[in-house]
Order: sequence, then structure tokens, then C-alpha cells
Amino acid sequence: MQHVDSILKLHRVNRPVGVTSMVLHHFKDVAEASWLPAIYVAMNATANLSLIKARIQFGVFPVTNALLMIYAIVGLLQIPFPGFASAALVRAASGMAAAGLITLTIYYMLQVFPPKLRPLALVSAIGLPQLGTPLARLVPVDVLAMNGWYGLHLIEPAVAVVILALINWKPLPPSERSRVFEPLDFVTIGLTVPAMLLVCGVLGLGRLYWWGDAPWLGAMLAASLPLFAIAILIELHRRRPLLQIDWLASTDILRFAAVALLVRLALAEQTYGSVGLLTSGGLTNDQLHILFGFVALAMVLGVIVACLTLSQERLRLQVAIAALIIAAGAFIDSGATNVTRPPELYLSQAMIGFGTTLFIGPALAFGFCACLPRAQTIL
Repeated sequence: MQHVDSILKLHRVNRPVGVTSMVLHHFKDVAEASWLPAIYVAMNATANLSLIKARIQFGVFPVTNALLMIYAIVGLLQIPFPGFASAALVRAASGMAAAGLITLTIYYMLQVFPPKLRPLALVSAIGLPQLGTPLARLVPVDVLAMNGWYGLHLIEPAVAVVILALINWKPLPPSERSRVFEPLDFVTIGLTVPAMLLVCGVLGLGRLYWWGDAPWLGAMLAASLPLFAIAILIELHRRRPLLQIDWLASTDILRFAAVALLVRLALAEQTYGSVGLLTSGGLTNDQLHILFGFVALAMVLGVIVACLTLSQERLRLQVAIAALIIAAGAFIDSGATNVTRPPELYLSQAMIGFGTTLFIGPALAFGFCACLPRAQTIL
């Protein structure tokens, strides 16, 4: 689902006039369109608050099926009912479905690999979805923009329907189920989701407004704090909390989160740095096919290298090397200007793509290994 949201980066104010007018056909302004990725991120980030227990109570397969059907239905609804409301529903459904599909991918990979190689399932299942962004850039603009961007609107439900067909063709084995939802779970979810929406809204729209001209951004951020605080207080005093606050605040988790955040900031160079510079200069998918073809190949190579070199003793080294490769690629691009063109970025962006998939799988495996002893203690 991330690849569809990557296409939404075409919704930028500095797009050429013809494309901008088509993109904003269903929106009042660019700020309204900028809410869409914020909604996606917020729903994706908070999805597992409900999905973890939903998978236990109803099963992995039925929950994923339901998410995909909802995504397909709301995706089709935006064709007869275009506008911000339908687009926002699609982004929310997309974020939820993407979170569910990551877990489903891991389960499928666990079925593929023999027991001795199952750590590779985690690395490959996390690394391969990162291909969504470069693959999205390979879709021709004419296909997306035909008939007022109905091409994009058709791609979204089509992706959901294809995935539905594939997972129903080869379903996962049934899992044990038990009743796990409690009333306070829905209170925590009801507080956390709007709080995250407010934070993501501030992050998404803050780049479009000067802080003195938009005091409501500060109000949104301030409103999110008591929502988070109340949710945390509730969870700290529950016998069976939805959020393990003590666990999340442990040194290992905080260190892992800090490393992941720093690398994620470095990876923004590919989206908002040099490549963002190209797209702001008027280049669209059609001029970036070769560049993102190299990036996609480099990402696949990164997954392969991560799997071939994976071991618990080398996890720290893999993460460090991946971070250095990403840093080197970003440093090469530090001299990019408005006259920079895609061929000048082939090497650097391929390095960043390679470092992305080399980092993300081992980093998650490192965090998982660090947390597993504590999880066993809790359970």
C-alpha cells in the first residue's frame, strides 16, 4: 500500500501547471491534499493497537481479508464520489491495510523458510515492502492521470483485489483464537488515534505554513498531548494493558528507536532531498524510470545481502554498515543543484536504496532479539 501513497507525492504545489491542476481537481488547495499522507501515516502507526488483539481474537486471515475488502470498497467509492472526504477514507483504509499486510507477509515467509532459516523470513518480509516507493515511480504518469486521475483511483482497489485473490488462493493455516479485547482497549485506541492524527497533521502541514500565520498548528499539537497522557495513564494502571509502557520505555527499545529514527531521517534524502529536488523542478515519473529502476534493483540486492550475511553476532555490524552506506550516498548528493539530472544520481540513490533494505531488516531483527527475553518474562 505504501507504493500508492508514494504516488501522492505528486500532490505538490510546485508541480508544473498542467499536472497541478489535475491533481488538485478534487481538492480545494495543496494543504488539503497534504492531509492525505498525514492520515495514512497516523492510521498506519496506530493500526496495531487494534490489529494485534484482533488477529488473536478473529484470526490473521479473516482480519486481513476484512481490511483489504474495506480498502477495495472505499477505493471504488472515490470514483463516483470524488473529493477530500473519500480520499481521506482511502488513505485511512490504506494505512490500516498496509499494517496488516506487513504482518501477513511475515507469516507467509515463515511458511516458506524451514525452521533453521526462519530469521531470514523476518528480514525479507520487512525488506521487500520497501520496494513500493521505487516501483510506484515506474508507473507512467499518463496511466495515473488519465480522466482526471481516475487511473490512480483504479489502481488502489485493483491492488487490494489482486492481493485478496492471491491470499485466498493460498491461505495461511488456521490459528488458535481466544477472546482478548477488553472495554478499556477501545478507550486507549479512541485516545491514541486522534492524538496521532493531530501530530501527523502538524508534521505534514507545518512545512506549508509559517508558524506565525497558522496558530492552529500549535493548538493541534497541544491538544495531542493530553490525549496521549490520558492513554498512558490508563495503560499504566491496567492489569492487562494494551500498551506495555514499561517495555516501550526500556533502554533497549529506546536505543533501537533512536537508531531507527536517525536512519529514517537520513532516508528522507531520497524522498525529499535530491529526488525531491528533481520533482520540484518539474520531472515526473516518466523522467525517473531509469533512476528508480536502479534503486529497485539495489533494494533487492540489499535484501539478498542482508539474508546471506544475517547472524545474531553480526546484527550490530550490519546496521552500522548500512547506516554508513546511506550516509555516503547522501554525502555524494550534497552538491546537487537545480541543474542536477537523474543520471548524476544513479550511484548515490542506488547506495541509499541498498542501505535501506540492508538496514531495516537487521535493525528490526536486532530490536526483536533485544526484546524477546523481556517479552518472555511478561508472558
